[in-house]
Amino acid sequence: FTFVTGNPNLTRTKITNADLRYEWHPVGGQMISVTGFFKYFENPIEKILYPAGSVRIFSYLNVPSAYSVGAELEYRFNIGSFIKKKHCRFLDDLSFTGNFAYIHSEVNLDNVAGVNQRRPLQGQSPYIINTGFSYNDSKYDFGINLMMNYIGPRIFTVGNVSYGTIWENPRFIMDMQITKTFLKKKLELRLNFSDLLAQTAYYFQDANGNNTYDDGVDNKMIARRT
Repeated sequence: FTFVTGNPNLTRTKITNADLRYEWHPVGGQMISVTGFFKYFENPIEKILYPAGSVRIFSYLNVPSAYSVGAELEYRFNIGSFIKKKHCRFLDDLSFTGNFAYIHSEVNLDNVAGVNQRRPLQGQSPYIINTGFSYNDSKYDFGINLMMNYIGPRIFTVGNVSYGTIWENPRFIMDMQITKTFLKKKLELRLNFSDLLAQTAYYFQDANGNNTYDDGVDNKMIARRT
């Protein structure tokens, strides 16, 4: 059995942010940007798990401090803009978007009795990839959007010295939306498809410390498909 319980002793997390962003807009509606950022967390709240006999209990706890630092590349462009001599309606209506982020996060537990370690912030992935394309037919008012998402390994819930931390294994997630407008754009029909690949999500205790689920080596806690 698994239970979720609150913690009345939680204190508010304070976050200090700093970022630097550069944007380039080659033509209207298109953009390339690069961002560097830093965040400092005072008393961040993390989800924890501890066993109580045959029962697992999820709760929340403040840790002293943490930080994250990273960079992000974001783009949005139209394919037809790269063809200067002859325009093609299909390419003019096709655009690509996406962003790639690398994040290093660290929780400082040096002064916590019995722990004395540093690890990533719970829920924070070391890298995030989002990319996709959109086709919006300017003649027939028809559109299709396809998005791909991939998130690096992250801590699902923090463990302790007697019960190991549970990690979430990376997987691809693909979503699609089809749209069609009618009555001079006064009526719109949308059809959404979520998680088309339906890859199994694994949550595991990392026995060999490589932050990746290895069947038969790591302790598989949850396996589910959406």
